[in-house]
Amino acid sequence: MVVSETCGSKPQTQLYTHGTGLASTNLRHYRLLLQPAKTFFVYFLPLTFVVFLFTMHHHVDACTNHRGWYLQKQILSKGRDKMKLKHIPNALCIIRFILVALLIPLSFVSENISILMLTLFLIAGFTDMIDGTIARKIKGATSNLGAELDSMADMFMVVVAVFFIVPHMQIWRYFQLAIIIALVFKLMSAVPGIIKHRKVFFLHTLSNKVLGFILFITVPIYFIFGGALGVNIYIIFIIVAVFAITLEEMVIIGTLDYPRKDIKGFWQVKKVNEEYRKNSVRGI
Repeated sequence: MVVSETCGSKPQTQLYTHGTGLASTNLRHYRLLLQPAKTFFVYFLPLTFVVFLFTMHHHVDACTNHRGWYLQKQILSKGRDKMKLKHIPNALCIIRFILVALLIPLSFVSENISILMLTLFLIAGFTDMIDGTIARKIKGATSNLGAELDSMADMFMVVVAVFFIVPHMQIWRYFQLAIIIALVFKLMSAVPGIIKHRKVFFLHTLSNKVLGFILFITVPIYFIFGGALGVNIYIIFIIVAVFAITLEEMVIIGTLDYPRKDIKGFWQVKKVNEEYRKNSVRGI
């Protein structure tokens, strides 16, 4: 619908489209609330990242020079190639951090989900899909550091999606609040680990992997179909799935005798606990 207004002698024409009012209002509110975050992520974060890369570069050079004489004598060129391959999964996690961080300033530039934002999001999600497979294929590539990086990168991606991409979606009222509540509830799955194991950790169960894939395809689905009825129903399904899978994770962590991230589901808890008790008796 086109509405014409007259200001002095010059007519002004404004174009209003159905369904954009709610998204624009929500976006204005988010911009006011996230103005300090905008200053941090747009100006301070890139500078911090550059300093981090510079520091890591010199640290790696120093370590390489210190151990160079040993490496030259102890390993062959094939061994050196394998050592380089071991860092690919961690490099993919770092790339995911960078790509997701770029979504933050882009979210302030456009009022809608742009093609560039969608592309960066899809590439970041693709790195999440392949880093674990690559780590399992390459001998010696799996490590506790890699698991921690993967968990942090996944959580960072979810947080950015909730606070910087969801506000651009024209979805039903109160959905954004429900999504934030679901995210907070998901973070609470770390509470049983803190209480029982004195450690913060998240499980890589099959249900969590399925949930990650469902969350990942939400953005391209919305980009294709917009705020249709089916998309809103799909978001309801996601919110319910987050609560159900988080409850499962809390129960698993609470019943495990020791923190183990790679457990596939609740059906493995008994077997894992028995193995741990046997190894404890043997002193392993």
